[in-house]
Amino acid sequence: MKKYDSDYKTILSINEKGEQVRTYEYQGDYYKLPFDSAQMRKFKKFFMLTLAGVILVHILGGVINNPGMRNFYVAIPYAFAALPIFNLFRSGIRLPIEDRKYRREEISVTYERFTNHSLFLLIALGVCILGEVVYLVFFSKGGAGASEAYFLVAECAAIALGLVIYISLKKVVINKVPEEEKTTVAAEAA
Repeated sequence: MKKYDSDYKTILSINEKGEQVRTYEYQGDYYKLPFDSAQMRKFKKFFMLTLAGVILVHILGGVINNPGMRNFYVAIPYAFAALPIFNLFRSGIRLPIEDRKYRREEISVTYERFTNHSLFLLIALGVCILGEVVYLVFFSKGGAGASEAYFLVAECAAIALGLVIYISLKKVVINKVPEEEKTTVAAEAA
């Protein structure tokens, strides 16, 4: 979190026991989300359900015993897709649902992280699908069975749901709160 050090001012004081106490006062910019509380809850629910769909169809694609998954150019991108899925889930749980002003790190660990990881998810799934197509065209020797089609359908569904997440996140415009509306918030160190 050193990235956000410049947003805080350290204040040293002495408590009633004579011990030195550090408190931190936020001096950085505040941001406002373009939703009210009800819309934020609805967006979070939509996001988590769509992400659950991505997880479900991605796992379903991995459970299918298709020969294409036995090749590194399909299996490695498939496995790498788990990282952005995990980070999207972790950030989705932290998605704010209150109508208030947010500090820079609160926006960064949710909405900015969402956009980056949803793009990485699309890339990993796209490379996985491309690897499967390469396998089908060049290496399957015309023996592509139903399991290959099921895998492709599952991964195409995952990338479609990932695209829905990415597009919906790109529509969220986060605005900086004007200077005259700022208030400082003190946070005590642990």
